[in-house]
Amino acid sequence: MNRKKRIAVMLAAIMISVMTTFTFFGTSGFSAAAEGTFEPRLSTPSYDNEYYFSNKNIFYSSGYGMPNCTAYAYGRAYEILGSRPSLPTYDARRWYELTTAYEKGQEPRLGAIAVWWSSSAGHVAVVEKIENGVVTFSNSSWNGRMFYLTTGKADGSDNFGGNSSWDFLGFIYLLDEDVEELPPIDGGGSESNTVPPIGEIGENQVMRVRLNVSSLAVRSDHSTNASALDYITTPPQGAYYFVTELYTDTRYCWGKINYNGKDAWIALSTWAENTGCFYYGDVDMDGSVTIIDATKIQRVLAGIDNDKINELYDVNRDGNVNITDCAKIQQIVAGI
Repeated sequence: MNRKKRIAVMLAAIMISVMTTFTFFGTSGFSAAAEGTFEPRLSTPSYDNEYYFSNKNIFYSSGYGMPNCTAYAYGRAYEILGSRPSLPTYDARRWYELTTAYEKGQEPRLGAIAVWWSSSAGHVAVVEKIENGVVTFSNSSWNGRMFYLTTGKADGSDNFGGNSSWDFLGFIYLLDEDVEELPPIDGGGSESNTVPPIGEIGENQVMRVRLNVSSLAVRSDHSTNASALDYITTPPQGAYYFVTELYTDTRYCWGKINYNGKDAWIALSTWAENTGCFYYGDVDMDGSVTIIDATKIQRVLAGIDNDKINELYDVNRDGNVNITDCAKIQQIVAGI
């Protein structure tokens, strides 16, 4: 075989190999997409799951993250589809009405979003399993449980397990009717997991947080069962508060603040941004305690400056801001 024929044979072999490879992968990919697969979620998503706890989730990024049924359903849809879902960003009551990108109907399907309506509230949940005439839904609830499962009759005779005061509107179908059900999603969190803190407060430090909320309860303790002392409403640009202590539970990271002269707690979660920790006495927040800070305290006490006094001014942490705090700064600077 001469050189030209050998080259021609080699090129032909390469082309056949490439074509075979593309045909194999193309057929395989088409087959998987046609059959479809679905992994049910029967446990709480972990806090490093970006579908739920990152700016990928429009509700999380806007300060309305979990616990919240719409934030959960949006994240679950993202997780099921593997791409950003075309779902409403309004409250749950309007999801069925406003969804136009997906098929809708009255029969449960795996991966479908169930929608309930009432005059005062709505709810959305995701179909995870359908077996023996029973539908299993995964849920989250606004200011309630981070994640939980409910069941309802597949014929809808019990309102699909929804509250008796709700009207069931229907299902939003994210997937084809016939999908292959895989084993439940492995790993993830559990409802007993505590949420991660928004940062760490060092010794002799206080954390400055920026809040952006329409209404946030100021409570007597770090619990939603504790009495509400008042409610915080911030302007569109947000408002700053100083946190002296953090506490975490399964729903929130809580921050201890001074509110009208009293110790109080606020839920920080997704609507609070940690802007940094500062040492007591660092009133100008430049990262160090200097004689300039003592001078600033004196000017504020004398009424020369109109700066608002905050926790950083109370250098000796006795609950009062006076000349002794200036003296404390002088001792810090002198190393006494």
